[in-house]
Amino acid sequence: MVAYEAKTHFERTEGWNLAVTWDDDVAAASRTSGKFFEDNRRLIQGVAGHFEDLIESNHGTFFPRDRRAPWLDLLRDDLAVATQGRVPLLTNIGGHYLMGMTADHVASWESAGEQAFLLARGIGNMASRFVGAEEIHQHSNILNGPEISWWDGKSKKCFPNILAGEFDPAMSAALITIQGTCVITEQYARTRCCTDCESAALKHRFVLLYQILKSLDSLNASTVALGPIARQYLTTALEAPFAAEMLAERRYRQLRNGLVHLGFADLKDRVEGDWTFDSMIRAYSGRDRDVLEGLVDVTLRDLAETLTAWVLAPATRGGLFRVLRKKS
Repeated sequence: MVAYEAKTHFERTEGWNLAVTWDDDVAAASRTSGKFFEDNRRLIQGVAGHFEDLIESNHGTFFPRDRRAPWLDLLRDDLAVATQGRVPLLTNIGGHYLMGMTADHVASWESAGEQAFLLARGIGNMASRFVGAEEIHQHSNILNGPEISWWDGKSKKCFPNILAGEFDPAMSAALITIQGTCVITEQYARTRCCTDCESAALKHRFVLLYQILKSLDSLNASTVALGPIARQYLTTALEAPFAAEMLAERRYRQLRNGLVHLGFADLKDRVEGDWTFDSMIRAYSGRDRDVLEGLVDVTLRDLAETLTAWVLAPATRGGLFRVLRKKS
């Protein structure tokens, strides 16, 4: 999202010609994926439909119709899950979605791999443009978290066995992607390498928190059938004090828009002294940076815990990890 928005902003405002290797459609879709159910083009049903297409296409890659020895399907898997202990972080389906891939991209390992490579290299192109290729390694001091484990399983067994079995596989895949993104951001969107990167990490945490809360609020107000477990966890997530404030007050939408789109024209008469990241936070939110950061971090931590408990609510005895096998 950041790389795509930066490219768009500086091409529009400064006329820069920023050469990147990514496929523009994939990069744009990857940027939009971080809005989750707030995707104004797809909306909730469209996002769920996209996950359904990704699941089906990915399944066909691992279980092709012309495969040899179909009687060995018991040993074949089409779902990979990365975890931190027993906390899900990412599935391969969620990875495809967040990278902006279509079902056609996922239909073969070659095309999926190529698009992942081009997107990653394009982000690197943008980073080197602003930071400098020689300096990038100085800004990689991400705080280390617990060891990551990998699990394999079958999507047809795993997705129906999370979220208390109250959703279809596509919606379950969407929600575990939201949960994992929340946990990853809470754990890893932090650094101590420099002040600028610390500000960028806070921006990441704030924007992600806002998008997830808006997505859950949209789900709660939608026509999607919600079971009692879903309603319980949605209420817990959405009624947390600062979560409710972020959803209710327009100033947080304005802060999100300013940070994402790099447009601060509405602040020209509201910022006293130098324009800094901290002064913009104060102008939009009415709070000092350290106060807002504390509220964001507590709310993000609690939300990650709530979403994880919801995702791991089993449909059958044993839950998700009963139908996964540990790979590493």
